[in-house]
Amino acid sequence: MDKIGFIGLGIMGTPMALNLLKHHVELHVYDVRESLSDRLVCEGAVKSTPERIGSTCNVIFLMLPNGGIVKEALFAEGGVCTAIAPGTVVCDMSSVAPEDSHYCFRLLQEKGCFFLDSPVSGGEPKAVDGTLSFMVGGDDATFHKVLPYLEMMGSSALLVGGTGSGSIAKLPMILERNFKPGGPIYINHKDIKNVVEEAHLIGTPIPLTSQLFEIMQVMKVKGHMGEDHGGIVQYFENLADCKVQKRDI
Repeated sequence: MDKIGFIGLGIMGTPMALNLLKHHVELHVYDVRESLSDRLVCEGAVKSTPERIGSTCNVIFLMLPNGGIVKEALFAEGGVCTAIAPGTVVCDMSSVAPEDSHYCFRLLQEKGCFFLDSPVSGGEPKAVDGTLSFMVGGDDATFHKVLPYLEMMGSSALLVGGTGSGSIAKLPMILERNFKPGGPIYINHKDIKNVVEEAHLIGTPIPLTSQLFEIMQVMKVKGHMGEDHGGIVQYFENLADCKVQKRDI
């Protein structure tokens, strides 16, 4: 049986890890905020560190804020690769730049390990109910190695190409004018409204957040609230009197 590592237990990572635990996998978890790891321990996970996850687990998932943090978790002193075993599969589900994915692939390949870039679509609600969509870049054999675990966390997983393809697939929805909601604007609008109201109550100035709320108000007036939050590009297109679109190179 695989031993699964999971690094990054934020808004998305915690419900994704909980869905793995519902399927009774052996799950080793880490987050810089220990309280988040402690919550998962209460559900049956093993609290660990990146280095111990590298030495213990043969499939490792990451769900982190950006590519720099991903590389630190993997390659810094005390990171996963300090003690990683050849043959280990690392699946980065963070939304990062394609060049970050290629960097991770190269360094892991040097250690005899495998890498997938697999950003997700669906936002927190689908992370909670286990219906995320995964866009995966990598080779077929490695993809099928982790596919059962992706299916525990989501409703669809598609291998879209080689290394970096998952990260690229996360980017061109705007170019395709595809605003089908993963995280719809109306949910973001509600959350930002709550933030603005609470900030006003306690006397905290949040000028940029207030500006974002007003942008979403424009989207509401224009009838775009049911679209993906990427649809906010239409607000800026209107200001600039131009449309973001593909160009043949």
